[in-house]
Amino acid sequence: MKRYLLCLVLYLSACASGSFSSSTLDASDAEGASDAGQIEASSDVLDAETPTDISDAASPPLPDVEVDAPGGGEGGPGDTNTEPASVFEVSAVSTVGERFICKMINAERVDSPTANQTHTRFNLRATDLGAPAIVDGRLHLFFGDTHGYRDIWRIGEDPDSVGHVSFEAAKADLSVLCRDLAFYVTPDDPSVAHRSDPAIQRDFEGGFLAPPPGEPLSNYVTRRLLESEHGAFAGSFEVPSGAITTDSGTYIFWSGRVREEVEWEMSRGFVARWNSAGASPLFYQILYAVDDLIDGRALGGHFVQNAPVEHDGQLYLFGTGRYRKDGVHLARKPVTAIEQPGGFEIYNPQSNTWVDPTALSEPERAALPAIIDESHRGIGELGVQYVPEADLFVMMFQQIKGSNAIHLLVSREPTGPWQRTRVIDMSDPLFLSKHCCSDSGACHGDAIWRCAEAGLYAPYPLPLIRAEQRGEDTWRLSVPYVVSTWTPYNVVLFEHTVDVSMTLQ
Repeated sequence: MKRYLLCLVLYLSACASGSFSSSTLDASDAEGASDAGQIEASSDVLDAETPTDISDAASPPLPDVEVDAPGGGEGGPGDTNTEPASVFEVSAVSTVGERFICKMINAERVDSPTANQTHTRFNLRATDLGAPAIVDGRLHLFFGDTHGYRDIWRIGEDPDSVGHVSFEAAKADLSVLCRDLAFYVTPDDPSVAHRSDPAIQRDFEGGFLAPPPGEPLSNYVTRRLLESEHGAFAGSFEVPSGAITTDSGTYIFWSGRVREEVEWEMSRGFVARWNSAGASPLFYQILYAVDDLIDGRALGGHFVQNAPVEHDGQLYLFGTGRYRKDGVHLARKPVTAIEQPGGFEIYNPQSNTWVDPTALSEPERAALPAIIDESHRGIGELGVQYVPEADLFVMMFQQIKGSNAIHLLVSREPTGPWQRTRVIDMSDPLFLSKHCCSDSGACHGDAIWRCAEAGLYAPYPLPLIRAEQRGEDTWRLSVPYVVSTWTPYNVVLFEHTVDVSMTLQ
């Protein structure tokens, strides 16, 4: 670990000055920062991204298929569409198939390896999330709070790791994600745990965040690990929510600045650039805050969790604000301006217009309605992919209001209308019979979580969706996605197949 910190600091010094300096992070300072960031917890720690089984008895169950917003709205600020973007509009989505593929990190219990052998290859036993992006020909998964296996990163510290596989190999065979998943590693070779366990080869690398010039990192990250003048690792509850690669680089959208006094609520969404995208170190330069819940709410406080999508020269952000207490909102700006603060427009589905948030007061920004589930809400993490073969957008999220379920939605336009199907209902007896772990807590075969204790959360559709046209008005989509479990703390891989019906407008 010390050798890794030395290499990281040398790299950061080179970034700041144009040449490598001799400054290093004092080992005693590192140990003190680590101690200060420690939380006493069991191995099955309750994570910020961890759902609890919550049912709102006052909210009616969601139908399997429903419409979520008016369409259009592709004009400039304050403009409405007078011409439809397409002659076809999505009218219905239905689930026609489900395939559980694998557990990606741990098997029967958190200390049990899968075919990826992350415990010994990368000294990594558990993680969650996995926001996808294609970087340098490889499918990257930006994971959340990550637990070391031996002698690194105590429970409660939890830096954020990055896994990757060949994009082309994953397109040809999804099971590559089950056996060939690699992680970025520190320079320590062999692992710092090699003496206590010679089977452990390397140590996973955590993401290191640097603040914008002139700002303290505390504006963005509350739980800072091993902080130095250059930045810090992000600790528990401060995690990537989305990622995107554009012509100008790779960018990670984060949810951070946890407010410990408000049930560990993530209060600020921000974006960072990965300076060496596709290679170590995982050094992320924070560019600017996107939105927040307490300091002005630049976008109404609705863009703390963000799913970025590039389409027709625009960067679209699908966002939620208060964790699992918001619907899905939509903002955009030119993708060429991704590194510049501000410049976003917010879509108002009631007026079918894009509006300039700087022209509104803070209460007016906060009052802008969601494009999806303004009245129902209950949404946290979300993922969105554009499928060019079918000219369709696919969105997924967990929703805990009405029922605890994973939803898949499809639309022709970012603005909607969105049609949905419930692909996983966590109260469905058939699903539970297949995927609940045993009474002893062991998760054998296709069992993936202890159903009496938690649920599935954070579904992220992967950029591996296969589209088959089945007539002029129907598409069949095969949608692979990662989704997280709480107990055991893990990421699993599913694929759902849906039929998308179109109506001529």
